[in-house]
Amino acid sequence: EAATKAMAVALREAVSMDKKGRGVPSTKGAM
Repeated sequence: EAATKAMAVALREAVSMDKKGRGVPSTKGAM
């Protein structure tokens, strides 16, 4: 459960980074 929660948080951070205008497909790299 903790690992899943940590992964969800990391994914959320990566998505918010992308929305800031970095233009890096970090979400695809995480999958």
